[in-house]
Amino acid sequence: MTARIQLTKKQAVRVLYLDNRDEVTTPPEFGADDVTLLQEQAGSSDSFAAALLRTEPDVIVVPANNEVAALNYVRISQELCPAAPLILVVDSMDESGAVSALRAGAENLIMRENFDRLKDVIEKALEVRKPLTLLSRRQLEVLRLVASGNTTRVIADTLGLSIKTIESHRTALMKRLGVHDVTALVRFAVRVGFAPGYEN
Repeated sequence: MTARIQLTKKQAVRVLYLDNRDEVTTPPEFGADDVTLLQEQAGSSDSFAAALLRTEPDVIVVPANNEVAALNYVRISQELCPAAPLILVVDSMDESGAVSALRAGAENLIMRENFDRLKDVIEKALEVRKPLTLLSRRQLEVLRLVASGNTTRVIADTLGLSIKTIESHRTALMKRLGVHDVTALVRFAVRVGFAPGYEN
């Protein structure tokens, strides 16, 4: 299920809130009259993935109680909804876990007690990732592989495409993002969480 947040008079954003707890709980309030939040249970990786495929959200909000769960949600969301920012809701998480999740690609972490700040967090996340909406799914795949340091030949082999096709995709996505070299492309990928995760 999706929630629609009226960020402006002309724009509505699909926000998916997933509760991974065993029992059905009441979703936290956004703290704004123009926000309607709908809840969906996601108690496993499969149900989380199914919810993403079913709703195709613009923003994903999911509770994560530990580092392993957080990294798993990041991995799945980047695979299935790479342009959608993932915001993790935590009761608590140590500094190491938080850093790992952010480095892996989570857009932000927010404490459950500060859930009234979520609307602002969403607005900022969408602004940062707005250029990604200009890219096709294939271009998003190429962007991720370029940001991971792969050569054109490796990317072509990975995606089962010709080198010429990969070069065309890379040129097109650089044009759409307004960057002129691979360094700038990687810098953008880091900023939006498309760079590869770091090992602890």
